[in-house]
Amino acid sequence: MLVVAEKTVVRVGHFPNITHVQGLVADSLSRQGKGWFEARLGPEVEIQCFTYKAGASAKEAIFAKSLELIYVGPGPALMSDPFIRTATAADAERCLAVLTLAFSGDPPCRWAWPDPQQYLEAFPRFARAFGGGAIDHGTAHYYKGFSGVALWLPPGAAPDVESLVKLIEDTVADERKGAIFSMLEQMDALHPLEAHWHLPLIGVDPAHQGKGIGSALLSHVLNLCDALKISTYLEATSPRNVPLYERHGFEAVGSIQAADSPEIIPMLRKPRPMS
Repeated sequence: MLVVAEKTVVRVGHFPNITHVQGLVADSLSRQGKGWFEARLGPEVEIQCFTYKAGASAKEAIFAKSLELIYVGPGPALMSDPFIRTATAADAERCLAVLTLAFSGDPPCRWAWPDPQQYLEAFPRFARAFGGGAIDHGTAHYYKGFSGVALWLPPGAAPDVESLVKLIEDTVADERKGAIFSMLEQMDALHPLEAHWHLPLIGVDPAHQGKGIGSALLSHVLNLCDALKISTYLEATSPRNVPLYERHGFEAVGSIQAADSPEIIPMLRKPRPMS
């Protein structure tokens, strides 16, 4: 990986002797045109693609380790799960419905909205404000049949704080508003300063839990972050999910709690070396 004028350059090698499909940033992958990855990884990252035909130059490029990513085969190695799709604006309501089901037993959410009707009305607004920007950035993913959803925010993107504050003011009981605002301040203080991908929300429909869907949604972006050598961050809102995140390389970096609220565990994952 090169650093040129404070810009990280990721070199991608494409070997078309195995497939005619274009490289990692081609239209066939992004469906939005060349430059899709650069736009979502931030101005500090530049993707450079090189095409090699079979022969000495291809072998030299591979064994000299001059490439961060090597693209061969019928599909991009880092985005190859056939059951995961990128959500569009037309999918937003279905994504929110999945997350509403997934978080219906979440300790902090049900502490904030203990009444079932109150929760069902408030949570979709919360999810849209906290992670809904992923839809606009093209970094929201869902598993086949909308059985699971992950809302990722790329470097430079952030939750809609203004909408979050209004939601809390409108829907949370007065005796808990102060604690929730304190928790938001703690979350902000523990948020990494380095460039990173943030996972505000990931959830699996309770009818499909225990099938590895959450792990698949995690790996879908973590593999890319490893290749780009960039960190990832999330807040674990349920103790039972912490072991899952730990298995994927996340480590606790603190604790968030106020008054009688359930504990939230912020977790950071440094990029792992590519195997």
